[in-house]
Amino acid sequence: MADEGKEATFSMGEDTPLAFISQKPRVLYDYFKQRFAQVTNPPIDPLREGLVMSLDSVIGKKGNILQPKAEEARQIKLDSPVLNESNLEEIRSKKDFNTQEISLLFGLNEDLSKQI
Repeated sequence: MADEGKEATFSMGEDTPLAFISQKPRVLYDYFKQRFAQVTNPPIDPLREGLVMSLDSVIGKKGNILQPKAEEARQIKLDSPVLNESNLEEIRSKKDFNTQEISLLFGLNEDLSKQI
């Protein structure tokens, strides 16, 4: 603090107890220091954070919104980025989507570098 003239920035992982809770002697300054949590990642709970986050995913071509075309309106909206069997079947059933299945199975003794 003396070198830079700045107050220390705390993060969510900082676990030092507040001065008035601490059982150890603290300097007077600690009782007036402001603490905050700096969150750098997005909220990951869509149920509780529904106002600021959504798991909705859209599959399909996204064209120019200023010059909309009918062929760009062919999209499927999913409630989650994780696909289940019914989502896959819905995508396969659409004629506008050119789908292809790729097997990800390999033998236990196969060299995976040759599979690429």
